[in-house]
Amino acid sequence: MLQFVDSFSCLLSERKDLLVLHLTQEEPCVDVLDDDTQAVSVRTNEVASIVMEPEIAINLCRSIAQLFQGSDDTVAESNLDTAYGESDS
Repeated sequence: MLQFVDSFSCLLSERKDLLVLHLTQEEPCVDVLDDDTQAVSVRTNEVASIVMEPEIAINLCRSIAQLFQGSDDTVAESNLDTAYGESDS
């Protein structure tokens, strides 16, 4: 089953050996108040939390960047290599 995600957060353990990726979805809600008026609010629902080792997290980042390569909205893969000290130079 596919889940729609429109926000996320990442946490790195103190030892930097695990990354936690929280995927969330913001859902508009209509609340009925005591005076029978309605108020619109936004509820954040957790879709999934994923724990991964650094190698998997970096490979995921590279894979996503490759999918968007050539788009104005992404970081080039070479910049990811440089950021993680894996540059050929």
